Amino acid sequence: MTECALRVKHTCAHDGKPLAVVDGLPGGNADLSPKQMRVLALALLQAADDCEDLCRPRSLRPVHIYPLVQPGHTLAKVAHG
Repeated sequence: MTECALRVKHTCAHDGKPLAVVDGLPGGNADLSPKQMRVLALALLQAADDCEDLCRPRSLRPVHIYPLVQPGHTLAKVAHG
């Protein structure tokens, strides 16, 4: 896993339900250790929680950064306009 962060835009689907556009995921056939999978899962869980809270029209969606950190560390996120 070479990416150091997931970049996520939180928006709403046509039916008004939360939707996330995620960049930085490992591609197909990625070789991941259990530790790397847990780090990725932690970032995705945080992004999913935020997605439910940040459903916005496409014109107002900032990019949120979810660093891929080691388990046991705090997952910080930064919004970019």
